Amino acid sequence: MRLAHRSSSWRKVRFALRDNHFPFSYVLRNLVILKGEPAWQKLSSRRKAIVMRSVLEKRAHFFLRVREWLKKKGGYQAILNFSAFSRERTTLSYCIHCGGCCETPSGFPDFPSESVIPQEWKNLFSEGLGKGHRFCPFLWEYGKTGMSLCAIHPWRPNPCRVFGEEDCNFVLEDSNLAHVTHGRQIQEASETLLKMIRAWAVSQNA
Repeated sequence: MRLAHRSSSWRKVRFALRDNHFPFSYVLRNLVILKGEPAWQKLSSRRKAIVMRSVLEKRAHFFLRVREWLKKKGGYQAILNFSAFSRERTTLSYCIHCGGCCETPSGFPDFPSESVIPQEWKNLFSEGLGKGHRFCPFLWEYGKTGMSLCAIHPWRPNPCRVFGEEDCNFVLEDSNLAHVTHGRQIQEASETLLKMIRAWAVSQNA
């Protein structure tokens, strides 16, 4: 039974990784952040691999749930219509979609009354995806470009709506953002994560 569950979990992860809008760049940044935390340094190599796998697994599973929900709601293409998304940027010219404002595992769940996302997900916005996660559960990536994309943008909570230019500039000037997006840091995280993914794939074919 456990083997069947592991196999099913791996299939979901593999399926999510193939999607152009799965936030892989942000999973890498998540790993860079973890590596810089004192608690991470105390973990064994085996424990680090378990945490990385858990982060990737939960992120992938929830990504697929949100994607399926959006398709049923008829909002999937609207979310991914980057030309329309870009037109909105004319009133938010300061936003460069760096994802820095989404670098929070949870937030205050104050959603507008017209927000139609499931209550369970509103609670998840407050609680986060769990241990090891450092980004919003609803953060996606636009077409493997590294640019952030909010999966629930039309129904996003009020704290996200009032996040303005001054807040954005504060995030952009934060040295931590430069650290987690640095080429060398990302390259090292990519090598580590891909090694873990390959080992996981081999274990499924054994």
